[in-house]
Amino acid sequence: MDHVQDPQFATPVAPTPLPLRFSAPPGWPRPSVDWLAANQGWDPPAGWTPAPGVAPAPVGWVWWTRDEVGWKRATGAIRTAFLRRIIVAASVSVIGIALTVATLTLHTTFVFVAWGAIIFGPVTVIRNLVALRRANAAFLVSIRGKAAEVRQTLDTTTYSSYLAGNPPEPLPFDAFLAQRSGEAWSFTGVWPLTQNHLGVTDQFAFPAPPTSKARTVSTVVFAGIAAVVLIGIVVTSVGAAHTGSSTASVVRGDGGTSASGPADVQALPAGDRDFTTTFLDEDASSTATCNADYCWGVRITSKSTCTKAEIVMEFSPTKTGEPTRHESYILPLKNGTGDIAAAALDRTENYADIADSWCLAS
Repeated sequence: MDHVQDPQFATPVAPTPLPLRFSAPPGWPRPSVDWLAANQGWDPPAGWTPAPGVAPAPVGWVWWTRDEVGWKRATGAIRTAFLRRIIVAASVSVIGIALTVATLTLHTTFVFVAWGAIIFGPVTVIRNLVALRRANAAFLVSIRGKAAEVRQTLDTTTYSSYLAGNPPEPLPFDAFLAQRSGEAWSFTGVWPLTQNHLGVTDQFAFPAPPTSKARTVSTVVFAGIAAVVLIGIVVTSVGAAHTGSSTASVVRGDGGTSASGPADVQALPAGDRDFTTTFLDEDASSTATCNADYCWGVRITSKSTCTKAEIVMEFSPTKTGEPTRHESYILPLKNGTGDIAAAALDRTENYADIADSWCLAS
């Protein structure tokens, strides 16, 4: 211990910072470490002084201010827990919105609406922000409560140690506390060793609130669902935008199949009945190239000697809705077969069908 003037008196070793720093009025002695720990947040009444001959504090004197290091150490675990919950809830909400928008705007075969993340994410963020604000106000109450516990412990342990020394005329408990209160103040910066218990300031550290098991499970479940949805988005959107030898075909109208099912063959509804058409699966090879984000692959097969054909396709936003667009395609038939890549103009065209067809003169 540094600066020992007497075996029974010493300056205190610098303790762990307390959450609150005492502001002594001008001309006052300094309090001991034990007094500071046992009286955190206590405002002396008007006219109170620590010793005879000491002038009272000015009216409106602010006794305590935050010690940034000590306050952060005492409340850091709780603040970190609330901030972690806020970050997780905000991240879940953003991911939920992103996945929902992605399935609505990209060429996926499904729509995923993460209503739970979208609704409860912001609610959880707001709830934890409010809880954090209330916690800041409650910290002072908790600090005062902890100080009362420290004071009671110090009073009983120091009195027990005093009696263990077998004084010739032991003081009653109240008289001992009055004497101890007087010894807590020093103009010289040295105190009795019994006024500076090492480790007394370490008790002002509040643990983080326990983590809810249900909250942890729900976060893990959402992460798993999000991963599955993300994989689905990547797979289906990549398939829809695929170009070159493979033409995308996600959904179409009556008589056809989706991309996940086998391609079918249907007779053209008009024109040359020797024609058949096949809506190609997205993984099927094709001689046509898709130059858009989204195309339907169609294969025309002639059972006659036709070498050039024209077909008219119709597009609609729903399976049973009225067509919103018709498009004509002319294609040569090599060995009686030809492919086209019918591009969607925008993301509202979800279904396509053959409206008409006929053979052209070569």
